[in-house]
Amino acid sequence: MRLSPYVIHSALVGLYYTVIATVLSCCLAFPIAFIVGILRVSRSRTVRGCAMVYVEGIRGASPIVELYWAFFVLPLIGIRFPPLEVGVLVLGLVGGAYASEAVRGALLAVDRGQWEAGLSLSMSRSSTVLRIVLPQAIPTMLPIFQNVAIDMLKGTSLLSLVTVTELTRTANELGTVGVMSFSSGYGALLVIYFLLSLPIMAGMAKLEKYTARYQSKFVRRPRS
Repeated sequence: MRLSPYVIHSALVGLYYTVIATVLSCCLAFPIAFIVGILRVSRSRTVRGCAMVYVEGIRGASPIVELYWAFFVLPLIGIRFPPLEVGVLVLGLVGGAYASEAVRGALLAVDRGQWEAGLSLSMSRSSTVLRIVLPQAIPTMLPIFQNVAIDMLKGTSLLSLVTVTELTRTANELGTVGVMSFSSGYGALLVIYFLLSLPIMAGMAKLEKYTARYQSKFVRRPRS
């Protein structure tokens, strides 16, 4: 395979859209995860039920089907989004649904005494969650958030189905016109997706170390 200017330009365009879609999806997914995860531990059965319907509804459907509905069906009722926005919306909603379970689990894993401490100080339940429980739960969430972010990176390959020229669509187009073989293109994709996942893993590792140091300053350990 010869790296002609056309191949290099096409690869850079595909890389750009892959990175943009991943970053924007994460920016959408993680705030959703925090909001929905906190709602899942609400005292209100209605609030918990609505949050659960969102999570189970999103996780129970295939992302490909969700992309199809967002891109092809919604325009039939007058709701239209550009292809990249459709992809970011679907990936963000899916990632947020999965990551919200990490938030819920981490919140419930915090010692019950921490919840009771906030309530004993006359803090509301929401203030207790945001100011006492959530900071302690964040380190537990980060490994799952890393997995979700990497899944969204790999999930950008699905955006080729809605005409977004990301890396997978670029490899398919180059293979179709005979510029490179499909085996070479998909072999390159294996390496590129792996290299793109490295900054995510490195960033999350640094964030885990930072939160561990932050926690050690404010959480008093019992004396031996």
